[in-house]
Amino acid sequence: MLDDNSTLHKIAPYAIGFVLGGITTYIILPYILAHPIASPQLSPASTTSTNGISEVNLKVSDVYVQAGTVVTLTATVINNGKPAAYQPVEFYSNGVLGGTAMTSSTGEAVMEYSIPTAGTYSIYADSMGLKSNTVQVVVS
Repeated sequence: MLDDNSTLHKIAPYAIGFVLGGITTYIILPYILAHPIASPQLSPASTTSTNGISEVNLKVSDVYVQAGTVVTLTATVINNGKPAAYQPVEFYSNGVLGGTAMTSSTGEAVMEYSIPTAGTYSIYADSMGLKSNTVQVVVS
C-alpha cells in the first residue's frame, strides 16, 4: 500500500516483492515496514551504490565441508563507513541465487546454507548491486 508520500506500508508476516536492478526479490518481514520507495540504480563501473553502500564483505563458517553440511554465510554491509542496517542481501553459489536475508542493526545478514553435492563452489553476496568478495567452498 502506498500513501500520499510514496511510502510503502506493509504489515508482516507477509512477503513484500520489489524489483531492483532488474531482479525481483521477495522478503518476508517480521514487523511493520514504512519505507519511502526508491529505485536505486548502479552504473556498470560503479563501486558504490546510489544509497551509499560502499562495501560488502562475506565470511563463511567453514570452507572444507562434507556434502549436506550446513555452513553459515555472514555478509557485512557498510554504508559510508558504518554498518548498513536493514538492507537486502542476496547470497549466490556458482552464480545461482541461493537465498536472501536482511541486515540487522549491526549491518550483518546471516544465512544457513547446505550444498548437497561434492564440488568446489564460489560463494558471494550482493547488496543493492554491490558484490562482495568471493569465497571458495570445497565440498567432498
